[in-house]
Amino acid sequence: MESLEQFREYYCNVLKEISSESYFGRSAYGNGDIKAAKYIIDRLVENGAEPLRNEMADRAGRPAYPEYKSAVIPGGEGRWNGEPAYYKDFLQHFEYPMNVMRGSMELSVDGKEYRPTFDFVVKEFSPSCKGEFRIHYLDERYYSPDIFCNYLSSGEFRDSFVVLDWKLFWEKLPSESWLERYFPYLEPLENIGGIILKDSKPEQFPYFKARSYKVLNMPVLVVNSTFPDNAVSLCINIESQMIEHKDGHNILAVIKGSVNPEKYTFFVAHYDHLGLMGAGNVYPGANDNGSGTAMLLALSHYYSKHKPTNSVVFFFPDAEESNLLGSFYYVENPYVPLDKTVTVIDVDMVADTGNRLSCQVGDGKDSTRNVLEEFKVCNSGISSPFEEILREELNDNSDHYPFVLKGVPAIYLEIVGDCYRHYHTPRDSYGNSSDSNIERLLELVVSFAG
Repeated sequence: MESLEQFREYYCNVLKEISSESYFGRSAYGNGDIKAAKYIIDRLVENGAEPLRNEMADRAGRPAYPEYKSAVIPGGEGRWNGEPAYYKDFLQHFEYPMNVMRGSMELSVDGKEYRPTFDFVVKEFSPSCKGEFRIHYLDERYYSPDIFCNYLSSGEFRDSFVVLDWKLFWEKLPSESWLERYFPYLEPLENIGGIILKDSKPEQFPYFKARSYKVLNMPVLVVNSTFPDNAVSLCINIESQMIEHKDGHNILAVIKGSVNPEKYTFFVAHYDHLGLMGAGNVYPGANDNGSGTAMLLALSHYYSKHKPTNSVVFFFPDAEESNLLGSFYYVENPYVPLDKTVTVIDVDMVADTGNRLSCQVGDGKDSTRNVLEEFKVCNSGISSPFEEILREELNDNSDHYPFVLKGVPAIYLEIVGDCYRHYHTPRDSYGNSSDSNIERLLELVVSFAG
């Protein structure tokens, strides 16, 4: 492969731009997501990509109802109304509910100020809350499915935040599905000021938006082992807002294949990120998933100079951080038949150190295919192979998952190293990312895709 260095440089320039705080975490705040989408589309057009035309318009407009997630329904142009058709031709529109936190984010415990994103995070399904509250630590005997909800909803804790031990909450309150651990026990709670989930680990929990499609009756905070075991009271002021019809917009572009244009290889990387958790607390999302976005644009730059055998689609889902809703919507409303999709290659969080590549794999409906073995053979043939290809258990942590459920062959790629400690924090910045693996990853992916 010629001049891998130039593609690494291209990748770095894109990542530096797309993870700038001026994009507000590629969220709807300040239309940061629209600004990011325009930047992505401009680069795609420069590289000769065209809008992926919908070959299946008769199937358009189907809502998706993924299990343990929000419904996602057809949507209009939303905030793109009035923007040039040049951009909108690349977009697939949908809607979903989302709770956002763009205002106050203040907490003090026994007079000591706590810093958001460093000392605490607020769970994404929390309502606004302002006031002074007592603090109560839940005794271990109440961590029982039979009494937990009734005890906490008794009214005794109407003016209190109750501290729960995260380990006990996880171990003693079982759930029917690994996809949902919070709502079965927290959603029924009433007459309670709030919940504090305390982890025994020293590091801080990351912030999420996966369950932002509903708002519970009380706020839920997450703290780490530095939170005291004998606190008495707290003062809190947090602001949230439920947007019932948040507009989402997938980006779809294609470079036609030179031999098999009717067959499609999908390169996938979500371009959205977390936005804000309180005014001023911006999550730039360099590794997650500015890195995948930059990799796909580098691949489009590569294929502009080396025409692919099959058609290559560059799919940038929106709302991945909101439980993969953009990709779930796409697989219900595909632009090309799913059985013409040869492979989905999902690139998510690859701006890291480490010499091992983590994968999740779905072999598709054709049981004779072994996607992982094909990938390992390609790895052994590149100039600087990864030391190991590790297969993880399939789960719903990225956009390959909806495709796998539909029987489409897919592989998810992630590199875990020193930069992972910044996952889902405002420290996931360009300066805290690594480009050490980009050249060989590009070489590997191109070798595998053909």
